[in-house]
Amino acid sequence: MHRSTKTIAVVTKDGRVTLPEVALKQLGVEADTTFTLEVKNGAVVLRPDFEIPPEDAWAYAPGHRASIGRARADLRAGRVHQMSEADLDRLAGD
Repeated sequence: MHRSTKTIAVVTKDGRVTLPEVALKQLGVEADTTFTLEVKNGAVVLRPDFEIPPEDAWAYAPGHRASIGRARADLRAGRVHQMSEADLDRLAGD
């Protein structure tokens, strides 16, 4: 469930905006967190920009994310099979 927080933020003359503490807590961000900023349909959208370690980048590749989405859809639709270690050994030819 997504919670919604609406409040007022002011842009200073040097272009700075202070995010309200309640919003920061809701997002789970701390000081010095970077954000990506997008202007979309006349609105400013800020998203925490959590750095992904290079060794984990494969998990965020579009093809892998699509594969995970298909697997989750299969799980929701009941298209899964539980296998024991013995079942896996038989399949592997051990």
